[in-house]
Amino acid sequence: MFECWWQDNGFEAWRLRGDLRGASRRWQHRLNDELWLWVNSSGDGVVWGRDHRIFLREGLFGCFGGQEGEDWKWTRLPGHHEAEILIIPREYLVENFGELVEGKKTPFARWMRGERGLSFAGLVTKDEKRLAARLATGWKSKRIPALARRARAG
Repeated sequence: MFECWWQDNGFEAWRLRGDLRGASRRWQHRLNDELWLWVNSSGDGVVWGRDHRIFLREGLFGCFGGQEGEDWKWTRLPGHHEAEILIIPREYLVENFGELVEGKKTPFARWMRGERGLSFAGLVTKDEKRLAARLATGWKSKRIPALARRARAG
């Protein structure tokens, strides 16, 4: 149901597919220096870390990053679930976009500097749908997706 199908230099792509009947299901994963982008195509669930909670409903995307070694949990509620997840190493973001957040006090800038965790959710737009479609067909590019470009501006 929840599988990692690609890994390369700290980048990972995960897929969530399946049907839950009667009871919710929970997973736990220790986040390192990475940003998780999940595009939730269907199903409801909660993603949480030590200080953060995101409720993901159908048609929402979530973006989260913990502090080094922080455990995050996912709970999916009964029903049909589909999501594409892209993990981007913090090091990649710092190298390519660090100058854009220098001196800023936004949650994303603070996460990039390793000061605190990060979480937010938003409506899936055409950019997130395009990213999810590419991931669903095996896209493995290291080019930064539009979703992460939008996140760094925040």
